[in-house]
Amino acid sequence: MTIRTPFATLIGVALIAAAALVVIIGRRQLELTRAYTELRAKASLPYRGYAVPTFRAGTLGGDSITVGELPDSGGRQVVFVFTTTCQFCKATLPIWAAVADSMTRLGSGTVRVVAISLDSAAAAARYATEHHLSYPVLTFPHWKTAQLFRARAVPETVVLNQLGEVVFAHIGRLEAGPALDSVYLAARGGFDAFDPRPPKAPRVDASAVAPPPSRP
Repeated sequence: MTIRTPFATLIGVALIAAAALVVIIGRRQLELTRAYTELRAKASLPYRGYAVPTFRAGTLGGDSITVGELPDSGGRQVVFVFTTTCQFCKATLPIWAAVADSMTRLGSGTVRVVAISLDSAAAAARYATEHHLSYPVLTFPHWKTAQLFRARAVPETVVLNQLGEVVFAHIGRLEAGPALDSVYLAARGGFDAFDPRPPKAPRVDASAVAPPPSRP
């Protein structure tokens, strides 16, 4: 029969305590990592409740559109942000076209769809013609406006309320499923930008986004 000495007992207790401490530290590290990731996303990407800058710009078709402001108190803007060289944006075009067509067929005039290119007006015009984009397309008036709009990764699908506050944002390729359903729900007023729950930064699928072109 083996009799454990007090020293051996202390060693065992110490090992158990050390193991518990490692688990606690690991969990805390995971919580901090998640908090940092969310904070970093909220510092650079649009999130629910974030107010985008209001600006007026001419479309490639010659019209003028104000982004971030609507006269209708229940109005919504669905904004697509893209670049002409982004393959993920190109892959999203059929979904965007379907969204724009659905919003147009609503006929209420309270939902407006617009696409904003991070490229030059000339490049965006060629792209719109090549891909037969039927919705209004414009460019940011200045690269700083794009930064304030949080256009840090494309493709970007954002739904704004009449005050220019983000109701819903999706970063990355938009596909059929919960994200697309949320776009329709947000456009129809299903989401409230003043929801009492804390705003959440959008999830980003790094494999489905492209960085915007570099600016001077």
